[in-house]
Amino acid sequence: MQLLARLFSGVLLLMLVTGCGGGGGGGDSDVLPQNTLPVASFLVQPQNPQVSVELTFDASESFDEDGSISSYLWDFGDGSGAEGSQVAHVYHTAGERPVTLTVIDNQGGRATLEKSLAVLPGFSLSGEIRVAGNIVTDSDVNDPAAPYIPNDSALFAQALPNPAISNGFISSDATGVAGDRFADRG
Repeated sequence: MQLLARLFSGVLLLMLVTGCGGGGGGGDSDVLPQNTLPVASFLVQPQNPQVSVELTFDASESFDEDGSISSYLWDFGDGSGAEGSQVAHVYHTAGERPVTLTVIDNQGGRATLEKSLAVLPGFSLSGEIRVAGNIVTDSDVNDPAAPYIPNDSALFAQALPNPAISNGFISSDATGVAGDRFADRG
């Protein structure tokens, strides 16, 4: 009987020690902290994009509060895409384009942002223009794809050869931007 009592008290003591939950506050130690989803954000430059002009898409303002962003996935709405926080893209046709950015954090959390982008048509060329000598032109105004050059005076503008003949005339669609000399067709 004494042996049975000792055996019973040992089992009872073992049950008390293993059933106490570890004494660490009663919480479940298998629960991991919840992943906070990242936040997707992007800017497009230039702000009034045109056909055949390279655009820059910048998602560097996207962030993840509890980790880091490991992937930036772009869909440009024209059947093409790219990866990276800063990417370049050229549209070949005018129209509304849904641009989608998906960011993925280091724990697999995803966030997606879609913006509608209005791609404006570029300029058109038709007919023939003859220009007299000693005429100058401002290249960055006449060609929206040209890089900006501060040549807004006769001193810095490009001189045209004498005579200069261009097979056509160039007309730009209205930009709709207030203060822009191409704001309307008038």
